[in-house]
Amino acid sequence: MRGFFACLLFATCAWGSESLVVQGKKAYRESRLEEAERCWKEALARDPYEAEAEKGLQRIQAERLSLPASEPYAQAVKDLYEAGMKAYRKEYWGEAEEALARASALLSNRQINRRLTEVREKIGKHMREETSVMAETRPMPEASPPQVTLAPSAPARPRKVRKPKPVEIVVDQIQVKELYAAGVKAYRNKRIQEALECWRKVVALDPTHERALKNIRALESQMEPGTSGKRLVQ
Repeated sequence: MRGFFACLLFATCAWGSESLVVQGKKAYRESRLEEAERCWKEALARDPYEAEAEKGLQRIQAERLSLPASEPYAQAVKDLYEAGMKAYRKEYWGEAEEALARASALLSNRQINRRLTEVREKIGKHMREETSVMAETRPMPEASPPQVTLAPSAPARPRKVRKPKPVEIVVDQIQVKELYAAGVKAYRNKRIQEALECWRKVVALDPTHERALKNIRALESQMEPGTSGKRLVQ
């Protein structure tokens, strides 16, 4: 009798942990990380051998970005990184790349760069799959004889890379002005690469900053061999 009740208790705990794992996965996909973490921790408390819950907690820990408050643009980097990871979990690769690239422009961080590389690999893979599907579904020439055998079912189309939506964050306009001015000063002192980096950070914070965008294009044009380049706005 005791064995029966022990088995019944174990089955109840196992079922409860599986339900919590499913809830945690849903919360994770919707970027409700605190809720996902709570569900997976509770699942492990009920069943210490629940591998899916343990993997989920490890994934959340690996995705967290820890930056010191003294780090320049720390809040902007965190906001962009979180926006990028939110798109990453939903497999919106275009939006993820846009946000993570801006974060990477503000701060060269191993974790951010690794995620950005992963996203770009995903985009490349989807583009190759899209090209392959288009080649396979291309109509046969009119001169070809009719096919007698049944054609295999068409392969499922890969998920398209959505056109990225601009990620909006709270921008410190004082930082933007200081960065832009630093770029102008560096350019006037012939420190071209430093000027370019400053203006790229300006655009990472504020993608609508027209003067920084024009100056970046002008500098890149000047750096091309055999071109006279465009005039900077300054």
